[in-house]
Amino acid sequence: MKRIIIILIALMILTSGCKFTDIREKVPGIGKTPSGKSDFIGGNEGITPEIMTPIEDGKVYSTQPFQIAVKVTNEGESQSDGSVCISGLNPKYFSGMANCECDSFSLEGKRRIEDEQLEGEEEILTFEGGEVMSGDLKNFAVSATTRYDYKTYGILQTCIKKEAYSKEGCQITPTKNIVKSASSGPVTISKVTQEIIPSDSETVTLILSIDIKNAAKGDVFDLEDNKEECKASQEGTQPSINVRLINAPGRGICDPVKLRDGEATARCMVDSVEASDESYESEITVELEYAYEIIDSNRFEVV
Repeated sequence: MKRIIIILIALMILTSGCKFTDIREKVPGIGKTPSGKSDFIGGNEGITPEIMTPIEDGKVYSTQPFQIAVKVTNEGESQSDGSVCISGLNPKYFSGMANCECDSFSLEGKRRIEDEQLEGEEEILTFEGGEVMSGDLKNFAVSATTRYDYKTYGILQTCIKKEAYSKEGCQITPTKNIVKSASSGPVTISKVTQEIIPSDSETVTLILSIDIKNAAKGDVFDLEDNKEECKASQEGTQPSINVRLINAPGRGICDPVKLRDGEATARCMVDSVEASDESYESEITVELEYAYEIIDSNRFEVV
């Protein structure tokens, strides 16, 4: 009977330890290479769109079928779903085009598996423009609006201790950047600092200040807005970025944050963190969830 009880307890311990293992499998970069380094590659890219045809300052022949091609490449490390919407071409001059046409995509990001780096996926979306109608206008511009969902991850090495400024064990300073590594995305995690506030004789509260920056050429878009339409973002509004902590040593709460002049500081609080006289380090993963928008245009001439 004792043997059965011991086996059951062991199974319970193994089962309780599977939660973070599952997260490691689903989130790129949280797993470790054989050398112990993070799998994150890093950078400030997400989805990169390119209008392939018509080329900038190129020529389109009125006697030939007209087609628009946009290549989207995932240069970051998050899986992404999004859309490309074509606008700007008057149906009066292009027989096959509506005022707005959209097509969707789903692309895996770049990742490192052991010693091999895999590039992100790419796709070419095509839009049929029909024939170019004759008329007095000869110079045109086509716009491609790319909107997509994305996530940026950062691995933090926090120090947990009862006495925040004790010289024993790991050290906490107000300016120390505790980011071990971060994934590539258009919104980046540039710096994270921590504070410790005593709660009671056995627990402390961990405060994290997370510096976030828009590091690409587009803008944050509203996660809830329809991405398959040509309507512009509402003037004067700034969409929120959701912030979440994974595998925190206590109950973690983060408020959504909005960028101002391309930057913001998110604050997360982790309460009921167990602390003793001896300090220890705890690895936490922070996740930013947001949508992003890039608008490109090419000018061309009809001959």
